[in-house]
Formats: sequence, structure tokens, C-alpha cells
Amino acid sequence: WCARDAELLTSMETRSGSAAEWSRLYRALDELDILHVLFDADTRHDVSTVAEAASCLAMHSPSLALLVVQQNLAARLLGDARAARPRGWVALPLYDGAVEWPYQLRVRPSDRGYVADGRWSSIPALPFASSLLLPLASAEHADFALVELRFEQPRIGVVRGAAVTALGLRGCPVADLRCASALFAEGDVVI
Repeated sequence: WCARDAELLTSMETRSGSAAEWSRLYRALDELDILHVLFDADTRHDVSTVAEAASCLAMHSPSLALLVVQQNLAARLLGDARAARPRGWVALPLYDGAVEWPYQLRVRPSDRGYVADGRWSSIPALPFASSLLLPLASAEHADFALVELRFEQPRIGVVRGAAVTALGLRGCPVADLRCASALFAEGDVVI
């Protein structure tokens, strides 16, 4: 697949690509059945399949290898929550320490869910993602909620920033998420 689609991989690795190209790439990878290995309970133990696919892809496109791993992590979270299988790219913030989450967005509980203010910086795949799995954590509490933000319709108080191609992710654009009194209802909570 990488040899056949070398031109597409090279173009995605060296520039940000259009939404149509990212969508086409998602469909192609989904047909290879490597984006949702960790979604189903009967296949989620097969982490070696994800590792092998990512290793093979990394030789041609490090950005794509990262996205395949990221999609599988998102699929695992959604599968654990018994949510629907993703139908497009799912963005995930990449921070290795949960202690950093409350400093990205200020979150307060509401009678209808959570209200968030602030900016979460540099989320990979956000410019072309169909949805975002966003951890909401309060500085005052040790717990957090993971919400699924679908981008099918605009949401009041939520703005995706402009795409930036970050060094290290190369062709994978990142963007900031800005929240201004954005309400995340109980129905948005995945975990």
C-alpha cells in the first residue's frame, strides 16, 4: 500500500494537505483495517498488529504512523465507553502528564455538565478531525471527564484554530482549541 501510494504519502508528509486528501487517506487506511484494531473487545489484545502497522508506515511517513497509533488509542477509549466506532479522524491531545490538563482549559462543573474556558495548544490532527476526545480536568479535583466533541455542527464557545504544521509531526497539522464558556453536556461525556 505504501509503495502504491508513495506520491500521496510524500505530499501529506511535506505539506498539510486538503480536507479531501485527509478524508481519502482515512478511507484508505480504514479499508486496510488498521485504524480500529483496539476498538473491539475481541481484538484489543492485539497491540502487536498496531505496532507492526505503525512500524511499516513509519518507514514511509512518520506522521501517518503517529496518526494510526493515535486513532487506535481513540478507538480503544471509545470502545471501552461503548461509544460508536469513529467514522473519521479523531484528534487527541498529546500530553504525557495528566497534571498538565487543568492548565490547558479552566473547567468548572455546571448543572448541565462542564463549562470550559481557555486554550488547549497544539492538538495533532485537529484541523481535519471529525471529532476530538478532550479530557476536562479541574485544578481543584483529582478526577476528570473525557468528552467527545463532534465537529458535524458548530458548537457555541468552541473554535478550532488555524492549521500549523509542527516540526516533529511534519505533515500532520496541529491546531489550538479555544473555549469561551463552552458547555460540554453530560451526553458528551465518554468516560
